[in-house]
Amino acid sequence: MTADWDPKPQERQYVRHRMTGDLGWLVTRDGKECVRYDRPNIDHHIAVRRDDKGLMVDWVDEKPPAPLNAHHVAMVAFQTDQELLRHLGEIGKKRAWLDMREEERHRFIKEGPGVGGIRHDVWLAVQQALEPYTKA
Repeated sequence: MTADWDPKPQERQYVRHRMTGDLGWLVTRDGKECVRYDRPNIDHHIAVRRDDKGLMVDWVDEKPPAPLNAHHVAMVAFQTDQELLRHLGEIGKKRAWLDMREEERHRFIKEGPGVGGIRHDVWLAVQQALEPYTKA
């Protein structure tokens, strides 16, 4: 093991401090496992403490950041719904997301294209498929 080691950015294992919420990633300093705080241009680090089971005491693994929010998911679901309408022969209903009033967009984000039926089922499927990639 090298005395000092930093992973490449795409290989970092991010962790978050249980009490302070500070973000950092695992590195090696002077041959010891440490957490380097996520602060630009500053190599501030602290040694990792582990319990008798080998689990970090003060830090927990950080989940990867979610690339989407509820608005993004709704836009994907809306485009899917529009394509579904085209295949169902309801071409006259075709609209653009931005042509909708703000209230209509908020309703679609929360409820989809109505209750029950194939359109609602597809909307739910999109919501469920993208949920792991969505910010709360």
